[in-house]
Amino acid sequence: MNTKKNMIVVILATLLLVISGCSSSSNDTKSSGISEGAFNGGSEALTFSFQEGTPPETIRDGGLQPFSIRLLVQNEGEYSIEQGEAAVSLTGFSSGDLNLDDSSQSLQAIRGVRKQGDNVIDGGRAQVTFSNMKYLPELPSGTHTQTLYANLCYPYKTKSLASLCITGDPLSGYDEDSSVCDVESSRDYANSGAPIKIENVEQYAGGQNSIEFKFDIVHSQEENSGTVYRRDSMDTSCNVGGSAPSSSDASLEENYVEFSVDAAPLRDISCNGGGKTGEVQLTDGSATVYCSVNTMGEEEYVKPVTVELDYDYLERISKDLTIEHIS
Repeated sequence: MNTKKNMIVVILATLLLVISGCSSSSNDTKSSGISEGAFNGGSEALTFSFQEGTPPETIRDGGLQPFSIRLLVQNEGEYSIEQGEAAVSLTGFSSGDLNLDDSSQSLQAIRGVRKQGDNVIDGGRAQVTFSNMKYLPELPSGTHTQTLYANLCYPYKTKSLASLCITGDPLSGYDEDSSVCDVESSRDYANSGAPIKIENVEQYAGGQNSIEFKFDIVHSQEENSGTVYRRDSMDTSCNVGGSAPSSSDASLEENYVEFSVDAAPLRDISCNGGGKTGEVQLTDGSATVYCSVNTMGEEEYVKPVTVELDYDYLERISKDLTIEHIS
């Protein structure tokens, strides 16, 4: 008899815990207004590779063997590249040694990935061909191995969405059960497919009539091997500020990202001590932006906020060429 009573007590206690847990979960869940499917996502922008067999693994010296190099490019991100914005350049060899009149070429327009409902349309493709190449110098004897590098440079943009809990008086007390959102909270966010993203969006009461929020701009070195540069710092030869990417002058333009924040019709937004736009330099792959919003006279509601990030990006691939001397 005691055993049955004990079992009933345990069952009732378990039910009370489940009901309590469900009630707590329901009260803590607030609508963010951000859909997980707002973007296709991903961490890549343009990707490229040598077409198989180009260049050949072994070439002859003395200009005896014409060959070509073809590079295949695909847009894996969600920003569309206009014609002439992206370029490919070859380095590691003297242009004259490879019979190249121009070691760089601009690309055609390449559309970004598109998402329509549950359907995802792949991004566009392009190809670049360097033709009638020859290794003109003559080696004394034997073979020589040298690395050929291909650089792909282009401007890119990340579009991000976050949500804010807006209220005209964030410091006043409110009923958690009847409120539509949490003033002091971590916020949901979503990013378009791109190598630079926003993360860790948080907001809190800034004053009697203001909301403050912050977000990190992140370039994950684990997911991306490219280098970030200040927007409009690259030319069609993939030089940075007129200098080779490996130069100390080019490093002065490295890791800068422009940002723009918009929460229309809310206009009084100030970020990092300025307006709705600004620039940050990433340190160890990240930087934090702090913003405040004047909410005087506003009701309580969830407001989507758009963040756009602009930057130049450079990626590099390589291939070893064996040059063979022919007696």
